Amino acid sequence: MASSIANNHHDTFNLDTIAENFARCIEDIDKKVDMSLYISAFEELNKFFHHMGRVFTFVASDIHEKCTILTGHLQSDVGTHYSSIRDMVDYEVSNSITVVHDRHKLASGCRTLLRLHRALKFIIEFLDKLSAAALDDHVSSIGHKAYDTTLRHYHPWLVRQAVGLAMYALPNVHGLAKIVAENNGHQLDHSLMQGSLQKIVQAAQPVYDVTQEMYEASNLLDLP
Repeated sequence: MASSIANNHHDTFNLDTIAENFARCIEDIDKKVDMSLYISAFEELNKFFHHMGRVFTFVASDIHEKCTILTGHLQSDVGTHYSSIRDMVDYEVSNSITVVHDRHKLASGCRTLLRLHRALKFIIEFLDKLSAAALDDHVSSIGHKAYDTTLRHYHPWLVRQAVGLAMYALPNVHGLAKIVAENNGHQLDHSLMQGSLQKIVQAAQPVYDVTQEMYEASNLLDLP
């Protein structure tokens, strides 16, 4: 069972662990996405985002909240229905609980995971662009481009403005590579970081695609 996300901003992260967890999410012929591994991948991503500074709090805080809700479903008395994204979708759709408004109950798993799914699109776009960047490139411009084509569409004006301003505080790629090296136990190596980022992109993309197909087939992509 996935553990809750640590709030310590100094927690070390491992890029290869993120890639491994996403890669292991889909291991059966039915293309079921394992919920526990999905949450674990996001937990590790959250540590990475905390090291990026306050600009990524708009992603990190949402990841923490949504993973906590999904972990609650996994640990509940109906947890077997949440062992995979496919099981969750089938269970909540068949029982008409894809949206839960009762504040005394856990939010719908489908609605909750949809927010992580949207964040994953941003993460894939961001890391893909970052993996191809030169050391003197600005992470802020990379982040802007990835945000504008993904999460921006779901955020109100005030959030969009705040994210846009905060992006300027991001380091250049060299500074980010230093952070990655310090947390992954190796010397500063740009090409090594690029390879690790691409592994995450390649592992996460199939998870995104399978989830997108499931949500689209069940008309869940526009849950409020």
